[in-house]
Formats: sequence, C-alpha cells, structure tokens
Amino acid sequence: RPEDAVVNYQRVLELKPGDDEALATLERIYAGSGQFDKLLEVFQTRLDLAEDDETRRDLLKEMARIHEEGLEDLAAASQTYRAVLEIQPDDYLALSALERMAIDGERWSELAEILESRRRFADDEEAIEVTFQLAELLSEKLYQPSAAIDELSGVLATIPGHERALNAVEPFLDDPELRGQVALLMEPHLQQNEDYPRLARALTIILADKAEEHEKVALFKRLAEIQVEQLQEQEAGLATLGQALRLAPDDRELWDRLDPLAEFTDKNDELAHTFDEAYRSE
Repeated sequence: RPEDAVVNYQRVLELKPGDDEALATLERIYAGSGQFDKLLEVFQTRLDLAEDDETRRDLLKEMARIHEEGLEDLAAASQTYRAVLEIQPDDYLALSALERMAIDGERWSELAEILESRRRFADDEEAIEVTFQLAELLSEKLYQPSAAIDELSGVLATIPGHERALNAVEPFLDDPELRGQVALLMEPHLQQNEDYPRLARALTIILADKAEEHEKVALFKRLAEIQVEQLQEQEAGLATLGQALRLAPDDRELWDRLDPLAEFTDKNDELAHTFDEAYRSE
C-alpha cells in the first residue's frame, strides 16, 4: 500500500538522508496522489543536498511549477522563480513565467521590471521586440507617455527610419503636450524614408512651436516644397509660402516662387492680396 511505502521510505531517509531511491519513490507517490505540500518537502530535501547551481535551478523551477499549478499559490511561485533568477538571471523559463503571472495579475510595474530584465539578456532582434512591449505597457497601463516615447526613440536611434517605431510613436502627435517633441523626433526619419505626407504633418507641428521668424521662414519654404513637388498640393504650397512672405516680405525668393504657383492655381487675386499685406508690413 502507498501509505506503508511512505512510512518505510521515510524511515530510510531518517537513517540515510538523501537516499535517491527513497526520495524518488516518495516523489512519485506524492505526485500521483496530489499531496503537493509533501511533494515540495521532497524537492526541498533534494535542494538542500544539491551540489551545483544547475541542479538547484532545475529543482527550483519544478518547485515553482508545483506552487503555481498544484497549489495555485502564485505568490510562492513568483518568489521561487525569482530564486531561479538569483542563480541565472537570464533563465528564459523563469522570466517568461514571471511575465505571464504579472500580466494575469495586472501587476504592471512588476511587468515593466521583468521586461527590462528580459531586454538586458536578449539579442538585438528580441531586444527591439521587448522594447515595443515595454513602450506599449508604459503608455497604455502605466500612463507614462514620455517614458514610452523615450523607449521608441531608442529604437529609432539604433535603426534610423524604423517603420514600426514611427507607427508606434505617431499617435503621440495628437497629445498637445507631447506633439512638438514627437514631431522633432520623427522628422529626420520621415525625411529619410521619403514619407512626405507624414513629414508635412510633422513640419506643420514643428512650425507651431518655433518662435524665431527666420526659422519659421525656412520651415515654411521646406514645407511648401514638399506640398508642391511631392504631394502635388499646389494650393497648400501657395498658402504656406504666403505665410512665409508675411514674416519675410523682403525675401525675393518667396516672391519668385509665389508667382508661378498663383498662375498655375488661378489664384492671382489671392496672391495680389498677399503681396499687398506683405508690402504694408515692410
């Protein structure tokens, strides 16, 4: 009977602690009968007798599994998986288990810590993937948009023009407090990618934050060139150059660029009004 076998093998362990046959038999009996507390005692005995870190790590992972699946003690499981990481900080199974339990328990700060640990030991490709997870977590769950932007900025610094990073950071253009920072971040990468529609939007946002007139004029010229040459939006380009002319009425380049645009768009009357405004401001 199993009960008799348990008594007999416990006596064996009293006489010979660490006896492999006795421990193996007790482990099999306790696992089969669902006596998980007793099963953990067997593993603890093995752990106390273990002579190398690899064995200790394997035993701890099995104990964590028993805590989680057998006893449904997630706190104990988490603590045991962290003991695994004290032995081997990059243990994939332990990190993955801790990540899963943090998500299930909606412990977002803990999840951020785990993701940062994963990233430290990941190769370049996985590190970028983890960074996207972390950025989404910071934005959606921890309500730290600036920190999320910093994470995505790191991806763009590593891989200029990274399309997924640009797509991830773009929604922050709708945040009045962050849009200027994000537009400046995106602008060179959009230029590199020749993504002119989004580049035009970024330049428009940057213009709104510029105080110096000479900087505004240069940006207006650049924006107008994109609108006319790349986006085929001649009327928008005409309006943009008109804004520049109001700031720099003595800029002959602007006058020269406005004439053919007004002719092309049949906006000569509007151009005359713009010239009049510029002339009066001189």
